[in-house]
Amino acid sequence: MSGERVPLPRWVNPRHEVLLGNVFASGRPPFLPFPTILNVSNAAHCSQSIFHDLLHGIDYALTQPFYERDYYDLFVRFIAILKNEIINGSFEIIDISPSQIQAIQDRFFEFTTETRFEVDAAFDLWRLFLEPWVERKLISGELLSLNEHTELYFYVDVANPSTPFKLNSNTNRTRSYPIRGNLTEIDLTNERLIERTNKGNRDDETPPLMTDYQIWLKQRIISNLSNSQLPESWRDISFDDFEIIVETPYRDFMITERDNFYADTHRAFSWISDICTSDTSRILGEVYENQNCTSENANIHCEFPYNVCFKNRFPFPLCRPEIRRAFQPWYRSLLWERMWSGDLWHYQLLMLSRDELIDLHFIEETRVLNYNNNQLELEVVSSDVNTFRGQERCTIIPFGTTFCGIRIDGILTNVEENRLVFQMENRIPPISEEALLLLSPESTSTLLKSEPPTFIQRTIQRDLFNLKHIGAQTPRNSLRRSVIQLLEAIFGRRRLRRGRR
Repeated sequence: MSGERVPLPRWVNPRHEVLLGNVFASGRPPFLPFPTILNVSNAAHCSQSIFHDLLHGIDYALTQPFYERDYYDLFVRFIAILKNEIINGSFEIIDISPSQIQAIQDRFFEFTTETRFEVDAAFDLWRLFLEPWVERKLISGELLSLNEHTELYFYVDVANPSTPFKLNSNTNRTRSYPIRGNLTEIDLTNERLIERTNKGNRDDETPPLMTDYQIWLKQRIISNLSNSQLPESWRDISFDDFEIIVETPYRDFMITERDNFYADTHRAFSWISDICTSDTSRILGEVYENQNCTSENANIHCEFPYNVCFKNRFPFPLCRPEIRRAFQPWYRSLLWERMWSGDLWHYQLLMLSRDELIDLHFIEETRVLNYNNNQLELEVVSSDVNTFRGQERCTIIPFGTTFCGIRIDGILTNVEENRLVFQMENRIPPISEEALLLLSPESTSTLLKSEPPTFIQRTIQRDLFNLKHIGAQTPRNSLRRSVIQLLEAIFGRRRLRRGRR
């Protein structure tokens, strides 16, 4: 294993007996992860980024930190809602006057009130991101051009267990990898795939860091799906011919394929493979050797340098080397646990046949009976509803397939005969209601058990990482902090004493 990454001979997928659940989940999984777009772009960006992503559960090098993600979520959700309402006629765009901007602003604050978003934060979100986006989309005529014939789809999940990538742009030889992600917007009318972000500045000449690479990866996924893996109405569409666009509040960037995208992809999957399978002490040195920046010359566009990579090294607790050595195996065990539960679930969903998935009760065929006031009623077509429990979380795919479709999460509230009633969560994609209404009672949708909560393992990894870096600058301050004293007692030489009553 060297510092320079080369394309892997092959990606290790689970064997069929593992997919069927006939192998006991223990220790290192006999397969590699099923990476997300964010995993791959983190790995292509920097070795430190993917190391923290996989082992420490920290993935916001290229996105917003946790405390800022609500801004992004509401930004993209409101744009989807606005466009959808213009298309279905419930919101009218008349002109590009200030009064039209005011009407959109009023609709935005109505939306944030419904979501119980803080008023001050809503004003900031409008002023910083949505107002410049609305102004330029009115001037360009994009919002005015929307009508009942416009075909837009939002939040489309795409996944491919075997996406081929050329070894370089000058050869037809390929390597295939599993990869999954979510397309912010698919514009079938204008043949565009859009990656929307609230990052960027007014005077930017290039898209925000790695966003061009991310939308290119998403195009690779959807354009390499077979006809049977696409929604039925999309099977004659060539997504390879679609324009790919990164859209910020201030500008749209047309993205073209670059030679380095292929090399970045092969290097990224190589890093993911090595970090998941190699001894931590060996890989750690190469991770540091290949990091993109230093504390003296940090990448200003990355969220990691001073938040994660170059944290202040406090002198206390004195036993920090022992803490580091003790925590290291736990990170890897939690990573393996995530792979057994979460990554294997994605492989099963996409590599097993539909009959096998139904036999394992992973998915069910259902008919849409009713959708009203965020309640969805389904009729199970071919199995016993007794396999479902009350208050169970499930995912409904009202449009598309497990490879490419719109997914909605819901809580099962009632089971009666062959009917299931779900209370849909508030974060429903705007297209979902339209998609549900487009389905006649004779049409079928797919019901699947929700993805295992792998975020719990990631949370534990983050907590361990933060605990490893906790500290104090002086002996006096360290004595005042019970956590530091407890760490010194567990991993160092301090003796625990019971205080006086």
